[in-house]
Amino acid sequence: MADGVGKRSLEVQGKELTPESSKAWIDSIRHTYRHNASEELDCIPSADAGSWLTWEMIRGCQHSDAGRPELYMGGYCTIGIDVARSKHLWVASVLEDVAGVQWPREMQTLENKRFSEQRAVVRALVMRYKVVRFAVNQTGMGESFVEDLQDQHGRSHVEGVLMTSNRRLDITTELKWVHEDRLIRIPDDEATELDLHSIKRKAGPTGAPRLVASENDTDDHADRYWSLGLAAAAAGSGVPTTVATGAAADRQGRRRGE
Repeated sequence: MADGVGKRSLEVQGKELTPESSKAWIDSIRHTYRHNASEELDCIPSADAGSWLTWEMIRGCQHSDAGRPELYMGGYCTIGIDVARSKHLWVASVLEDVAGVQWPREMQTLENKRFSEQRAVVRALVMRYKVVRFAVNQTGMGESFVEDLQDQHGRSHVEGVLMTSNRRLDITTELKWVHEDRLIRIPDDEATELDLHSIKRKAGPTGAPRLVASENDTDDHADRYWSLGLAAAAAGSGVPTTVATGAAADRQGRRRGE
């Protein structure tokens, strides 16, 4: 501002430099950086360095069309579900494969809802999309939820994921890979990007890496992160030869070009 950048920017836009227009210009820049503004604009080092997904990766995959169900193109989908009841968020992410790029069509988020309501959301998603695989956090209270889904859709379509250290690392590696190669699109909203940036890799007591969520970054235990990670991991494992309950037989083989 002192060197006249704001004034010149306003001139290019045909606006007069006033206290109000100057403040609006500054606010627009800060909004672009949002929670990262202190580090990027004010030169205040971040105390949460070491995030598994960098801001560059996250921002590079954000798209205004992500998370819009009306843009579903009728392709095969995977669903990742991070199960919770009251302490954290329950999140189901639907990814559609479009020419090798994973597009979130919906990210359903529930808080403190009964398991019957959670199952109803899943049934509705299966009715709207051609779901070929589920990946569900089976740890703790997820055990019963996974069994119910397997009874409805078959064990070959529903994978219960026990979130051990090694499996969490596998999931986050898949999510990092699709972000690095920009093979995923994510909603351009602050809650999602905060969750994605909140996971950090730290050395455990034995020296083995462990993944933790920074409480300064998210109030949801990074549930959106794990839901998207589970869906991406399910997509990376390939499509079964038969689709989930309710999908027509003539939809099989689309990925094989039939």
